[in-house]
Amino acid sequence: MLNQHEIMQTIQMIDQQHLDVRTITMGISLLDCADPDPKAACQKIYDKITRRAEHLVATGEAIEKEFEQLTLTTIDNNRDNFFGVVLMPNRAYELSGQETLDEIAKFSPEMQQTKELTELKTSAEQKLKTDVGQPYIDIVQNNAEGEPVSLKSVIDNPANKYTLVDFWASWCGPCMGEVPHLKQTYDKFHKKGFEIYGVSFDRDRDKWLAAVKDNGMEWIHVSELQRFDNQAAKDYAVQGIPSNFLIDAQGKIVARNLRGEDLYKKVEELLGK
Repeated sequence: MLNQHEIMQTIQMIDQQHLDVRTITMGISLLDCADPDPKAACQKIYDKITRRAEHLVATGEAIEKEFEQLTLTTIDNNRDNFFGVVLMPNRAYELSGQETLDEIAKFSPEMQQTKELTELKTSAEQKLKTDVGQPYIDIVQNNAEGEPVSLKSVIDNPANKYTLVDFWASWCGPCMGEVPHLKQTYDKFHKKGFEIYGVSFDRDRDKWLAAVKDNGMEWIHVSELQRFDNQAAKDYAVQGIPSNFLIDAQGKIVARNLRGEDLYKKVEELLGK
């Protein structure tokens, strides 16, 4: 068990941005936390690690992959305690609904009854409805002019063969990091039938619209300006952003969470070079 000094030293390193893979490993090993409320302590440490790791992820995919592997290993080693529970939503972000349910089933019966995993299970059951092969769920939100624009109207447009529903926000660093890939794919394939229906989780209207304008995001944009508190987020079981769903002209979900070059490659595969 690590003592309180070691815990505080690790947190201080994280706060000072001295976060490399070793520090991440040290941080996620603080299971026993030497704290009267281990749930709160573990959550605090993990939150700090996540914030710093997100900064490092932007500098290279190698760190991201190593962090993901550390998360997987730590979850597998902590299926019978709360620290594994804390990490599970981070893991579930990349999983399908069924895969998430399968992962939850590996936890001890006691941990499966925690608020965190019961809520994640509910979300995963909803996620089943938006797995690849499932029909899309309609979204109706207002555009910048305050006019409602439905996802159905975009998919039903004969000019659109594939529509990407992109959940994002101007305050989300990883979301903005995806913009060059979105633009590249849109510019190349829009005339061939590729459209983007962007759903912003912003709260500040000015920041939302400034991000759209400043980054040359010329596709369809809607928002309820309520962050995650909107029906589309619930219907698509969006737990983190960026998150996206590629839908064909028949309304079937054909892919999800296409990041980086994967989006371009998938659309190129479907629409041709």
